[in-house]
Amino acid sequence: MRKSSFIEGVSNYSLACGSVGNEMTQSNSLLERLINELEQNPEMRRQLQEILLRDYSKEGEPSLLKIIHDMLQEIKQLRIDMNRRFEAVDKRFEEMDRRFEALIAEMNRRFEAVDKRFEEMMTAFHALRRDVAAVSTRYGLRLEDIFRDVFREALSLEGIKPESIRRLVVLDPDGEVVEPGEVTDLDIYMHDSECVAIEVKSRIDSHDIRRFEKTIRLAEKQEGIKVTKRIIITLYITPEDRLKAERKGIKVITSDRT
Repeated sequence: MRKSSFIEGVSNYSLACGSVGNEMTQSNSLLERLINELEQNPEMRRQLQEILLRDYSKEGEPSLLKIIHDMLQEIKQLRIDMNRRFEAVDKRFEEMDRRFEALIAEMNRRFEAVDKRFEEMMTAFHALRRDVAAVSTRYGLRLEDIFRDVFREALSLEGIKPESIRRLVVLDPDGEVVEPGEVTDLDIYMHDSECVAIEVKSRIDSHDIRRFEKTIRLAEKQEGIKVTKRIIITLYITPEDRLKAERKGIKVITSDRT
């Protein structure tokens, strides 16, 4: 069998260089001339490729170049698959973005509806408070009139004639009891040298006690009177507030005892 041109070329180079032996300079020269020949001889390169693609190790096992070639093909296919998957992921993200934007728009719409409903409820609540306050004031005044009737006998025991009680309206220019320029009132019973200030409320607390005292001082200054006795009439007062009032010289008449 005739040797291939590639094998003949290698043999010719070996003869031309002489015995290669173990000398490094001769080996380098042979390698350089072989590379140069491969660069200039396409047929030699083709034959070298065929030799490298052959199986010289074990039967059925691919060559190194075949393995590299297959790996490059797998990498190429993997890149294609990854690009396809990334495109699918991008589409899913775009769909998620659209759904998220739609969700935000729906939430904003619902929050606006809730805000509007809350404003309506607050408006109704304020209107209800005004109505309750008006009713409480109206019926509170009526209850105070009823209390006067209930404790009429108690006042009689104090030597006070209920029919002789008059309501004194006092101007408060400096805002000592109410807003500056507004008026407040005080129930007064006067007989001979006695002047009794009377407060009638369904419930009395420490705030009412202080207001009662301030109103008395304002009335004394405005009307030029001198209150000699102070009485509070109430259905309910805590023991603590009752003690505070009594320490200030205020007689407390309540439903517990007169």
